[in-house]
Amino acid sequence: LILMKSGYPPVTISFSDRAAYYEFLQLGNKGDIRPFLRFVAACTERTLDSYLEATDKHIVSSKEARKGFEGGSLKVISLLEF
Repeated sequence: LILMKSGYPPVTISFSDRAAYYEFLQLGNKGDIRPFLRFVAACTERTLDSYLEATDKHIVSSKEARKGFEGGSLKVISLLEF
């Protein structure tokens, strides 16, 4: 949350990546932060791809949105419903 408040994107590190996370974190604590940075960058890319994929399915053009509001048929979908 602190990083997100500072402008960093959210990052999801999956449970299956836990061992790698700790390994790279330990290497970083020993002075070599490059593997940790690469790992976090890959996790960030995967997380952002997931967000983009989720939102891409629910994006409508402004023309479609106006048409939907006029006809009363447009359903607004929140990401919180996922």
